[in-house]
Amino acid sequence: VLLSIIALSVNSNDKVLVFSQSIVNLNFIELVLNSASWGRIAGVEPSQNLQKRGLLFSNWKKDFHYLRIDGSISDRQVLIDKFNSSASSKVFLISTKAGNMGINLQAANRVVLYDTSFNPVHDLQAIYRSYRYGQKKSVFVYRLLSRGSMEEKIYRTQVTKLQLAAR
Repeated sequence: VLLSIIALSVNSNDKVLVFSQSIVNLNFIELVLNSASWGRIAGVEPSQNLQKRGLLFSNWKKDFHYLRIDGSISDRQVLIDKFNSSASSKVFLISTKAGNMGINLQAANRVVLYDTSFNPVHDLQAIYRSYRYGQKKSVFVYRLLSRGSMEEKIYRTQVTKLQLAAR
C-alpha cells in the first residue's frame, strides 16, 4: 500500500513524507526503494512524462530520489532544505519522534504514518510538518493500520486520548 501511495503521488508530481516509529521499518522501506523495479510490486508504472525525465520506480538513490535523516542535527537542516527546494527528491523517510518537532517540510503534500504511536501528539506533530506557511497544495494524510492488530488498539487509545484532551 505504501509503495502504491508513493508511486501514485510521484506520478501526480507530489512529494511524500513517510513517518515511522521504528528505525527497522524505515530500513526496510529504504531497502525496497533501492530494489530493482519496486513499481511492479506497487502495481504502478511511471507516467510517460516521468519516463522521459528518467524517473523510474526502480533503484532509487538515497539523497537524490529520496532523503532520510540518519546523522547529526546539523545534517538534518541541510536535508530539509534540499527536500524543500529539489525537484528530484520525492520521498522523505523520517522517524516520527526525531522528525516531529521544529522542521518545516511544506514541499510535501502527502504524509504517510506507517505505524502508530501510543502518544497521539507525536503523530499529530508529524502530520503538521507539511501544514506550514508556504504550502500551496492540499495536504493528504494516510494512516496505515492493520485490522484486528495491536496497532488498531493503539489507534483507538489515541482517539480516546484526543477526545479527552478536547474536552
